[in-house]
Amino acid sequence: MSMPADAPADPVDPATGWRVGGGRSWYLLALLTLTSAVSLLDRQILTILAVDIKRDLGLNDTEIGLLYGTVFAVFYSMFSLPLGRLADGWTRTRQISITLAAWSACTAACAFVTGFASMAVARIGVAIGEAGSAPASSSLISDVFPRRLRGTVFAISALAATLGIAMSSVLGGVVVDSWNASFPGGKGWFGLVGWQAAFIAASIPGFALALLMIFIKEPPRGLADGISPPPVAHPFRRAAAELLALVPIVSQVHLRRIGGGRAGLINLATLVAVVLVVIAAIAFATGASSAERLLVYAHVAGIAITSHVVQWSGVGFGAFALLSWIQAQKITDAPAARVM
Repeated sequence: MSMPADAPADPVDPATGWRVGGGRSWYLLALLTLTSAVSLLDRQILTILAVDIKRDLGLNDTEIGLLYGTVFAVFYSMFSLPLGRLADGWTRTRQISITLAAWSACTAACAFVTGFASMAVARIGVAIGEAGSAPASSSLISDVFPRRLRGTVFAISALAATLGIAMSSVLGGVVVDSWNASFPGGKGWFGLVGWQAAFIAASIPGFALALLMIFIKEPPRGLADGISPPPVAHPFRRAAAELLALVPIVSQVHLRRIGGGRAGLINLATLVAVVLVVIAAIAFATGASSAERLLVYAHVAGIAITSHVVQWSGVGFGAFALLSWIQAQKITDAPAARVM
């Protein structure tokens, strides 16, 4: 449907040359969509390579589930909030470029892990990096496309999920099969086996996209809607404040500072309640598991650190972080807290 003759032209920023809905906007959309696809690729490839990883590192299904599920989800969710706040005030193209390079490096690091603990650290790095990309991407898309096209461009961006999952299946399978065919003895160049080469191959597109994103000039905020919001003072300080509200013990000090002693006491009571629920869940899960299925990683002060302890501690940590963040929002940004 054609636009009316008297319809206003899409805004143009003379300082940066950005035209809303112009060619540069579509190029940026293509980069952001590919970035999201690489995010899903690096997230999903662990499950494609799980059989080989379990065999070589001695992991079981529970540990693979923790790596793909709890370990990734807790840190992704936790860091999405402060990194989303950072995207509200800092250079978004730079944030995407840095976080993309960071999680790609952590994906490559997965090729050199020696067990569950080191793989968990690498996966946490992937999760934190990916958490910084999505909010900045959404913000950019809203600024360079007019309202009449946003449904379409967000739909295009959403295709990245399917694209990333397909890429992980194809790349993981092709690299492992080709590597094993080229090196029948198992180890190939630099002593790597197939699944290790697949992790390195999965990291390469991210580095390439990070390099391209560096050269994208940041579009003005609010350009598509004809507004010019004031710059955010101290964006890193604001992001750090979001993070402080999520960490147990530290959150109590932070809330006492911004909301007084009562806020700190409420946060402490929340922490105690979450800990009690987690202990009860661990006890129930341990009692329901047979001794053969109970995976023990270590003993700390006479307490067995089992897979149930890791799983439910992660869930409890995430639950507390969310409740604590909501409490901080009610103090620092009451209108937003009411909307949420």
